[in-house]
Amino acid sequence: MSEAAPLPDNESDRLASLRQMNLLDTPPESRYDRLTQQAREAVGARFSMLTLIDKERQWFKSVQGMVVSETPRAIAFCAHTILSKRHCVVEDARVDERFCNNPFVKSEPGIRFYAGIPIHNAEGHTIGSFCVADTEAHHLSQADLENLARLAADVEHELQHPAQLLQGSQFLDPEAHCYNREGLRDRLQSQAYPAALVLLLEGQEGVQQAFGAEAEALLLKETIECCRQGLRPQDEIGRISKDRFLILSSCPASHLAAYAADLKRQLLEKPGLHRSLRLQPRLGWCSRPADPMAWADQFEG
Repeated sequence: MSEAAPLPDNESDRLASLRQMNLLDTPPESRYDRLTQQAREAVGARFSMLTLIDKERQWFKSVQGMVVSETPRAIAFCAHTILSKRHCVVEDARVDERFCNNPFVKSEPGIRFYAGIPIHNAEGHTIGSFCVADTEAHHLSQADLENLARLAADVEHELQHPAQLLQGSQFLDPEAHCYNREGLRDRLQSQAYPAALVLLLEGQEGVQQAFGAEAEALLLKETIECCRQGLRPQDEIGRISKDRFLILSSCPASHLAAYAADLKRQLLEKPGLHRSLRLQPRLGWCSRPADPMAWADQFEG
């Protein structure tokens, strides 16, 4: 078995601080997914993650390259990273006594390389790690390490945003797993977006009546996942009513119509309920709306 990391000296205070953030078991957020994707591309790694180290588990706030929500803390590489002042780099886990017998090394996914930066919250506690991993051994250059540290600093900035500290869940729609109206308002106060798009899910109510709540939940999940795959890195999506979504976008006006057309095409072509039920989502766009939320509320297509 792998060598479990010792507990930090301030473990009780660290766990209390982590749980007060109300971040564990919350839906994915594009602001973190964007940064993990950038880390994956910058280092050329197969996997990238933002992890939170709970009492007995490692929970993933964002993960690229694999489908997983949590793992036991006892076998988590990131449990070692939170003990580090700066970083934890494992060039080849097969020859590292801490990890050579780790089940993630000896079996699927066959981790060889790992590099993690400890992540701190506003109270200064190390709550998790921002990391990359691969199935091939790597030498991490100083430039790559600096890029990873820079992105980790961006993660900390997002985590320490005052509104996020109040209560992360108040900004998220629990059904659609994206921002709600309050979350979008918070983003608009923090950043200017030159464009807005509105998505109307035509037929959503009929899906619930014909097939039940589970089918409606699946439709919402598929819609958000598909949109996120097509969004520009700086864009955010949120649900502003039962069947209406607002996308805050960095897209320039000259490309906005093509951007909207691509998003709609992805929704229609992706295998799933949109295609099988022949739903026709409506998508509108506007360059520099004075009030994106009010514009989206009034849009009828």
